[in-house]
Parts: sequence; C-alpha cells; structure tokens
Amino acid sequence: MLSIYVDDSIHDRGQFIIASIVLSQEDLAPSVERVLLSVGLVPGQDEYKSSAIMRNNPKLQSLRDGIRGIETSCRLGVIVDTVSNRPNLGDTIIIGLAHVLRTQNLDKSAINIYLDQGLISDVARANEMMHELGICESCRLFVQQDSRIIYGLQVADLVAHTFGTMLLENLGIISKMVKAGDNSGYDPDLDIEIGFELWAGLRYSLLTAGQLNPKAEDLQSAEYRSGGLYISDKCPSTLQDAAMERFGRVYLGCIH
Repeated sequence: MLSIYVDDSIHDRGQFIIASIVLSQEDLAPSVERVLLSVGLVPGQDEYKSSAIMRNNPKLQSLRDGIRGIETSCRLGVIVDTVSNRPNLGDTIIIGLAHVLRTQNLDKSAINIYLDQGLISDVARANEMMHELGICESCRLFVQQDSRIIYGLQVADLVAHTFGTMLLENLGIISKMVKAGDNSGYDPDLDIEIGFELWAGLRYSLLTAGQLNPKAEDLQSAEYRSGGLYISDKCPSTLQDAAMERFGRVYLGCIH
C-alpha cells in the first residue's frame, strides 16, 4: 500500500510555511532504523530532527546524510502557505494533498496518510474535507503521529527543511555557497549556491505532471510541469512567484 508522510517547516524570516509530501511504495521504517543504528542511535527512542544543531557534530551530520539517501527513493511534493494563515494550516494541507493526489491520478487509491504532531487536530473536519474534495474513502488519515515511531516522518522532516532552505534562497533571504564535492559532476572545490545543490539532489524525486517540451527527444532538454506543488491562495504574490519559480518546473536534463 502507498504511504504518504507529511511534516512542516516554519520560516518566520520568509513569512512562509512549507509542508512536505513524501510518497513511498515501501515501508520506510527498516531503512530509517538502519541509519539510526549506523550512527549509534536507538530506533524508537532517538530520531532525526532538522532543528538539531548539526555544526561540529559528525554523528548528526552522518544521520542527516543517511536520511537524505532515503528521501531520494521516494516521490516528493510541497505545500506552501503563509505564516499568517498558520491557524488554518490543517485545511491547507488537506486541500494540497487532494490537489497532488489528483495530479498523480491517485485520488481513487488506497493510501495511508501520516501527519506529524501539531498539523491537524480536528480529525472529523479533516475527514469531512477529504470526502468533499473527492479523496478516496479508502484513504486512511493518521494525525498527531510520533515521528520516533512513524519513521517516514523523519524523512518528511528533512524534506520540509530542505524545501524551506531552497525557498528562502529564492526570496533572497539567505545566500550561502557550498563546495560541489565528490561525485557531483563538477570540480569538487567549485563553489555553488546551496539552493542549486539541494535542488540537484532532489530533482529526480519531485513529482511531475506532463512534459513542458514534448518534442524533446532525450533528457538533455526534458522539462516537466510540477505535479507536486500546491500554493495557498493566502500567500502574497511575492511568495507565490518565488515558490512557482523554485518548484513549478522540474528539469531532468543534464546540468553539467
């Protein structure tokens, strides 16, 4: 059965909230458990949290890298809302999920949907909205889930944080250069923007919905419309434009 994991990342500097959608056909628990054990942590007790300070902490950095390796095996979507609409974030997430499921032709599929703590408190309202939006009744919604137990939420945590960093850069709020590193296709010592580096690592996992250049004969020029992006209409135009620029298209061609 398909599983979806949803977590959020709040960015007061940019006045936005990012909610990640992580779709997986496989149970993510064994993979996350292996990563936790590999760095000496206890599954079910310890967990990956993006809010933890990674600097000068090799164990947590290794944990982050291990979780990042798992996220690339999933399909990813993103919901963008404004901080001022935070009291209604649960409604935005349900609407965003319905949008993504429709674009992926999954609105009639049996899916387990797990949401991290604090995202949705009114289960009856959430289920009513799902029914009104045409999300299949065979979908099961699990709210207020503990990410130490529902391991896929740890992956969603990292994805939400990553998307948030990418959007902060597009808004001009942060500017950071990182080394391309080994196996990047570039000179390992080349300085590149962090948003580009993060995008390059995730672009093959982003959900798509139709090729923008259907005459392209190969991946050298293949670009797709995003099928995993939902932007709340409560967002100001500057935020909507930045989110569309960052996540609205998925380029799968060569970037080297």
